[in-house]
Amino acid sequence: MRAKEGLGAIAAAAALGASIFAVGALHPPVPPAVQGDTLGPFNSEPAEHYAARAAASLEALGEDGLNHLALVSFTTPISCDQAAAAYEAAPRVNAIVPQGLPHKDTPEPVFGSSRAEVCERELQRAALRAHAEPADARVVGAIITADAATLAHIAAGPDIAAVEALPADAVWGAFAVSTPRA
Repeated sequence: MRAKEGLGAIAAAAALGASIFAVGALHPPVPPAVQGDTLGPFNSEPAEHYAARAAASLEALGEDGLNHLALVSFTTPISCDQAAAAYEAAPRVNAIVPQGLPHKDTPEPVFGSSRAEVCERELQRAALRAHAEPADARVVGAIITADAATLAHIAAGPDIAAVEALPADAVWGAFAVSTPRA
């Protein structure tokens, strides 16, 4: 009787092992996204150098008619109302960059809300998550999607320090972002 119980346990363990192997074989791990592109100033990069590098990224786009991900950096930390007005022409706002914090993904407005309201809500969430004081929260940048002409229009705005664009084949989530110093 003990021999049958031992064989049954071995058979159950073998079936479990085969099941685990089959699940692993059918669902291999997803390779991490390569982060070859970057947005934002390099460590210790002077503001003038970053602004020139960002301007060169816009010039390199030409008039390809394609949408590009781009980092809009503001001259000083600004309110969400000012930020929304600065990037109003962009067809998509992907993220805001709160002062002193990493970028925060943002949805587009729905149900009659505005981009400024979405920015404010996400800014408050980012501040609370970082245990910062939400009342003092400001935005130093935003990551948007737009074509070259729209990006150039935004870059000419009064609150804009720089607009740095990525190539059209850049994929959301597969690039690094360093926080602009405003």
